[in-house]
Amino acid sequence: MLRPTIVGEPIRVIASQRETNRILNANFTSFIRDHTGDRFGAGLEVVIARPSAHKGLQAVDCISWSFFAKYERGDASYSSILDGAVVVEETSIGA
Repeated sequence: MLRPTIVGEPIRVIASQRETNRILNANFTSFIRDHTGDRFGAGLEVVIARPSAHKGLQAVDCISWSFFAKYERGDASYSSILDGAVVVEETSIGA
């Protein structure tokens, strides 16, 4: 069960396990740590888990799939459900 982060505790990032290869997962974890630094002042804990282990990962998979379908297939039937909840939607790939 997740609880709110308390000031000074590490921030936990839970990433979906796409690979079973330990080296690839270690490289991903290093990349996340290297590119965030200590911006949050509390440290960073990276957890790689199967989507079935965390309901939040299942929700994110569903939401990201809905936007994939919108932009890659022209099917906005699922992403339109989220129209009132999306704060920013960027369609260009930045530099």
